[in-house]
Amino acid sequence: MKTSDVRNALKSRLAGGSIGPSGAWPNVEYSGTLPFFDTSFAGIVREGGTLKGNEILSETGQFNAVVVVDQGGGEDDALDYADAVHALFPEGQRITITGGEIVIRRPAEIRGGYPTNADYRVPVVVSYRATAD
Repeated sequence: MKTSDVRNALKSRLAGGSIGPSGAWPNVEYSGTLPFFDTSFAGIVREGGTLKGNEILSETGQFNAVVVVDQGGGEDDALDYADAVHALFPEGQRITITGGEIVIRRPAEIRGGYPTNADYRVPVVVSYRATAD
């Protein structure tokens, strides 16, 4: 199981969800056109099953999709996008990847929104566990 397969599967799920905004993916230049999803991965813990530590059997982490909209237009649009992300990643959902499977561990968390410069942001946190076959 490769970390890139896990991350690409989660990003593909968001990109293919027909929500509307595009994604700003980690370490990829983005034009900044609003609205968009500012994505990142955090809190990753990997576990192996051998004493040599050569094999990764599972990975637990968080996929963050921060909804970014224009500031000053109210929060309804941002919350609607956040609800759509939440619907794409229901608790217990299974996503097949090369060499394993991702399971969404709990309902996606929609966190409190906040302003930054000319933007308004609402974080959505997807907790997952990927396991090797």
